[in-house]
Amino acid sequence: IHSIKYPLSGDVIVPSTIDGVTITSLATNLFQNHSGITSIVIPNTITIMGNSILNGCLNVSSLTIPYLNTHIGELFGVTEYASLYNILTDLETITISGETVIPNY
Repeated sequence: IHSIKYPLSGDVIVPSTIDGVTITSLATNLFQNHSGITSIVIPNTITIMGNSILNGCLNVSSLTIPYLNTHIGELFGVTEYASLYNILTDLETITISGETVIPNY
């Protein structure tokens, strides 16, 4: 998925297919500044996620992503864990490929 035309809010579920085509990548800054998003589910079909896809999504409380060997902070546009915890005060749970991780504040 390369772009989103309309503002998103609430619970967002990225589809695994669109018109029968499997979605395997999400573009850099895809959800940037969609501050109304409160939870997001990214399917296991995604094998490539651009950096900062969630930059500016400060109200996310729940995140479900596939394991991609990436720093969670890079998804939000930060590269240090301390910065991530200071920015994402609403983040309560992260689920990675079926394993729930509760951030240790």
